[in-house]
Parts: sequence; structure tokens; C-alpha cells
Amino acid sequence: MLDTSAIRSISSKLLQAMARQKPIYVSPYCFWEILCHLDENEKFSRFKDLLMKFKYVEVLGNPYTLFKTSFLPEDLDLQARVTEDDVIYATLAALQASDSLNTFYSAYIEDSQGNIRQITNCADRARKILGKREEDYTNFIIEIVEAIQLGKVELKTNDDYYQAILDLIDGEVIKLKRQGAELELREKVISDAYFYYSYIFFRALKYSKCGKTNVDKNDFEDSNLCLHLRLNSSYILVTADKGMRNALNEAIITLEKLEKPGLNTTLQIKEVKDFQSLS
Repeated sequence: MLDTSAIRSISSKLLQAMARQKPIYVSPYCFWEILCHLDENEKFSRFKDLLMKFKYVEVLGNPYTLFKTSFLPEDLDLQARVTEDDVIYATLAALQASDSLNTFYSAYIEDSQGNIRQITNCADRARKILGKREEDYTNFIIEIVEAIQLGKVELKTNDDYYQAILDLIDGEVIKLKRQGAELELREKVISDAYFYYSYIFFRALKYSKCGKTNVDKNDFEDSNLCLHLRLNSSYILVTADKGMRNALNEAIITLEKLEKPGLNTTLQIKEVKDFQSLS
């Protein structure tokens, strides 16, 4: 699995060659992050080339929607949704056929359910949607940072770190139960969301230790990529983002130090320079 930093760093030629050997996965957030720049002044060709790299990878669905779907089988709207990869691949086809932003924005796409969708101003629309979600996420991180700094969270031992992550996960369990999920779901939520909430916790802890009040807005997209990762994940995550690597490696070390049966992971984290050797 590649994050946005890896997609930017790895050449199309290498991506294409590696994709012939094994599937390469990306989160839709990687696509949306780059799409936001497509309408920048005189940069259409540059960002079109970046987006066309997605032809060589398998785009996953919205991670939080996929996460909820597994817990809410009775939610028919959720189960019948048009998936993000469906729309993204249709958008890529329109983009490939376009030699300018105006040409691209004049196109229409059709999803797998026969819905006709407008592409007009999709970069600006993506920016506004991500901007609002980044703002909400930033406020959430600031709340955690303040709780740490005020001593409301006990963080003296490795067990304390794990408990702090569990407290965040338990908030998700409560939300799912309110939406109609089964009562006995905590263990599965831990397995499915451990890396997501670990990333959030360790990034907040880093900000707290550094005394930073300006949260990197891209943490939102990175955290959502982590929601694709399960404890039993078969993914090897490739990233050029040091903050991402550090947070996830700390999450893995926290599990290893617990030495509890069943609480382990197969997830691997690699740098971009190691990508070619993974064939």
C-alpha cells in the first residue's frame, strides 16, 4: 500500500513494472489530495501526470465507510453505495482524454449504477470537503493534546499508552452501538481501528511533547489511510512520510511490549527507497 508521499515519489515506469508483479493499493484519500491541486494556475499537466499514476494501482473504498459497513449490515443505504474506486476510475478515464482543465471540466462520467455525474470544479469541491474534515480532525487532535498537557491522561508506562488508545477506540464503539451495531463488537473494533486511533494518539503525543499548536492538516488524510490497516493486515505500507512511519512503528512497538496473546500484527512499514526490493 502506498500513501500520497510514495505516489508522488515513485515514477510511473516503476509503478507500472511493480504492478505487473503484485497488486499495489492506495486509499482514495491519496487521489483526492492530489486532485485538489489540479486547477492550480498552469499546473494542469503536472498534476494530471501525477493522477494518471493511479492507473497502475488498485484504489480502495472510503476507509471509514468500509469500516462502518462491516458493523452495520442492516444499513441498506450504506451497503448499496457507489464505491469511491468506481467514481475515481471513471474520473481518470475522463482526465486521460483531456488536454486541458476546461476540457476535463466539460466532461461527464457514469458510475456503475448508471448515475451521471458532473466533473465541473471537482478540484475545488474536493478542497472544500477535505478542508472541512481537516478542520474537524484538527480540533479533535487539539482536544487530545490539551488533555495530555493537563495531565488528564496517565502516560507513564507502555500499558498506559495502550489504555489511552483503547479509550479512543471505546468512543468509536459507543458511536457504532448508537447506530445499531451489535453489542459484542469491541474486539473487532480494536482489530480494525487500532492503527487508526494509534496514529491519532501518537501524533497528538508528538505535538504535546513539542509544544506545537499547529496541527499538520495532512494528518487527516494520513489517519484515514491507517483505517485501511488491520492488526492482521497483509499490507506493507510504503511511505516517505517520517511522521507516519514513526507513529505506526510506535503503535507496533506498543503491541509488542504488551505481550498479550492475540494482540500482535503482521503489518510492515517501509521507506520509498525499499519499494523496488519488495517485488
